[in-house]
Amino acid sequence: MKFFTSIFLFALISVSAVFSQSAEIVEKTVSTEKLTYGTAAYFTAVAMGYISDDDSEEDAVDAWKKIGEQYSKPAIKADISADDFINFENLAWLCYFTWNVPDSLMMKFFPSPRYAFKQLRNGGVISTSFDPKRIPTGREFLNVVTDCIDFYEVRN
Repeated sequence: MKFFTSIFLFALISVSAVFSQSAEIVEKTVSTEKLTYGTAAYFTAVAMGYISDDDSEEDAVDAWKKIGEQYSKPAIKADISADDFINFENLAWLCYFTWNVPDSLMMKFFPSPRYAFKQLRNGGVISTSFDPKRIPTGREFLNVVTDCIDFYEVRN
């Protein structure tokens, strides 16, 4: 009986340690006034399985840059750092690479952050009142991610 109790307690402590970092990142994101590439890259890279929950925001940006080398239009450009602010347009572009967002006609011919933003706005993921060049808050970002999770599947 002691053996099973100790295994249960060990498992409980291990699971809470794993999820505590994720909770801290979500809590930090909610209170953020200006979203950075690092935070956006972290959430999307974890969703794609490029990094684990224990990795840093810098690791997430680096993972996206490495993945982007195989595309003609990468999700995150090589000169971007984790501390740079991301606007709605580039956030939509990152979401486009993460979730199966249906392509519009313009997106098929001219894939770019602009048309990714328009597609997510037309799909109801991004509010029509948001300017594509405005930097989202943490809450707005989490709303976008939640809607992407609800509306689209993660790319394989």
